[in-house]
Amino acid sequence: MNKHFLHKKAQSIVEFCLVFVIASILMFFILECAFYYRTFFSLQTFTDEIGANLSSIGRFEVCKALPDTDILPMIEGRAKKYLENDLNLRYTNTSDDSLKIESASTYLGKKRLVIFISCALAPEIRVKSEYLYEGMFLFKLGQVMTSISSVQGPRF
Repeated sequence: MNKHFLHKKAQSIVEFCLVFVIASILMFFILECAFYYRTFFSLQTFTDEIGANLSSIGRFEVCKALPDTDILPMIEGRAKKYLENDLNLRYTNTSDDSLKIESASTYLGKKRLVIFISCALAPEIRVKSEYLYEGMFLFKLGQVMTSISSVQGPRF
């Protein structure tokens, strides 16, 4: 065979391998960013929906809620819809002006989901969610995402 032909064939094989590796790394990076932002916007939607539902109940009723009310199952249902199917939530701190709800599951010693509901002196309920995102490649050790409800309750 022709020496020039073999050189071109070897060069094209090396170029293909190099382009394949670079394209694979780029694809994994794009997928990681897509999953990260999907989770980020799902957390914001979750927090907004919880804030809207709790605002419709009323500030005084929510923060005096007991574990047997429909508030915890409603929040848990939204968490399973937007974040993870296997999240089980429980009250960890209740008082007259705030509620704290945490997931039972942990990752690297941190709770997967923590929800703070504040009813203190404000005309509306304030909801803050913290979710521990576990990525495929970049955020494998966990990244805490925080979201504050942008829903404003009616002021009377």
